[in-house]
Amino acid sequence: MAKDGLESYVVELGGEVCRFLMSKGASLHDAQDCVQNTFYKLLLSMDSLTEESIRPWFYRVSLNDYIDLQRKLKPLNFEPNQDSPVTSGGLESLLLKEEILAVLADVKEEYGELLLLKYYYEFTYEEIAKLLLIKPTSVKQKLARARASIKKESGKSRWKNR
Repeated sequence: MAKDGLESYVVELGGEVCRFLMSKGASLHDAQDCVQNTFYKLLLSMDSLTEESIRPWFYRVSLNDYIDLQRKLKPLNFEPNQDSPVTSGGLESLLLKEEILAVLADVKEEYGELLLLKYYYEFTYEEIAKLLLIKPTSVKQKLARARASIKKESGKSRWKNR
């Protein structure tokens, strides 16, 4: 890909990822900050990436940056309000999300990331697979292992295969 073509592709990709992050709850400012950080990381990693891997890499790095930003900036608050996406699922959704966050503290990091993407951010198996650069069947398998691990350690029965 020519330099001009790559630049326009990356700028277009940045807008696409910014909209994606906003659909996951990021403010415009936070989404733009995460995309800008990812542009910088892309410049540093350009030699190790192929044309085919730029898009999924960009999505994954941006999403991880947003998740890290949320962890640093504000403690997760589950007080219901009209603007919160949590209220759309009702009390059961609220309790499930609180439980997810409580359980994540005791889980392997790999499992925690998968559980967070699946049950907190409500990604599909296919979306998770694209973000993590693995097969959808691997996502299902790892989530099953994560749920089994949680069930074994805590004895909780809410973690059914969903």
